[in-house]
Amino acid sequence: MNSVEEIERQLRAAPRPTPPAGLRDQLVAQIQVPASETTSFRRVSFGGRWRRWWPALAGGAVTAACAAVLTLQHLEMQDIRESLKALGYHGGVPEQVQVAPLAFPPGPSVSKPAALNSNPEEEMARLRETAGQLRSEIARLEQAQVENKNLREQLAAPQSGMLTAEEKEALTRARERAQAITCVNNLKQIGLAARVYAQDNQDSFPPDFLSMSNELATPKILVCAADTNRQVAVNWSSYSLANCSYEFLAPGGSFKEPFQILSRCPIHGNIGLCDGSVMMGVAKEHPDAVVQQDGKWYYRPALTK
Repeated sequence: MNSVEEIERQLRAAPRPTPPAGLRDQLVAQIQVPASETTSFRRVSFGGRWRRWWPALAGGAVTAACAAVLTLQHLEMQDIRESLKALGYHGGVPEQVQVAPLAFPPGPSVSKPAALNSNPEEEMARLRETAGQLRSEIARLEQAQVENKNLREQLAAPQSGMLTAEEKEALTRARERAQAITCVNNLKQIGLAARVYAQDNQDSFPPDFLSMSNELATPKILVCAADTNRQVAVNWSSYSLANCSYEFLAPGGSFKEPFQILSRCPIHGNIGLCDGSVMMGVAKEHPDAVVQQDGKWYYRPALTK
């Protein structure tokens, strides 16, 4: 045991070897780092990662672009609808429409609107065309309003002196003509309101006048000027059938049937068709031209000849 401890003591007391100078630097210099291989490995790794992810990134970019385009188109269509409302269908439509020619030509044909989700560009083009037609129609009504106002002022002016029988008769005819023209223009406003309602309700007309109160703006146009037995409703909350002179004959109809009768005045015999046009005095002067088929009323112009 003593010999083992002696040997261990001798080993501990032995001097430690000193490394030669510069040995560490020599060892470090001998280490070779494959820099080119590391760079190529990183390039290959990045290229493989890009090849794996570019289909998903490209699809996401296309989807985001389509969403942006559809959003812009939706905003533009909303602006067009707001412009239609600003034209008078929520308060700007003249309450009484004015002197117009006795024979009213058929109104502008309105094509069936395409589905909003099928082709947004075609939908916007259709809305622009419809807005232009409605602007021109309102311009005609406003011009007729001025003429009708002048005529009413002339009729209401006090007459100087005694009128002859011929003058009284002419004055009566002028008053009746002005009332008939006002009735015709009321029916035209009803036709315009029904077409605007149909554009937001899958091409279908409303079931009654009250359902399109937003488009009619005022219940005053539902009373014919010659109907002295009806009282005009102050607003839609007080409106009832007692405040309406006209008949609504095409509930749930469509402008796809242009000769179907939408509304009718029982006093003057004026009829408003589903295409927006109004025929003056047809129901009175040519009752055979108004026929009923499958529960619907139609105007058959060939029967008037």
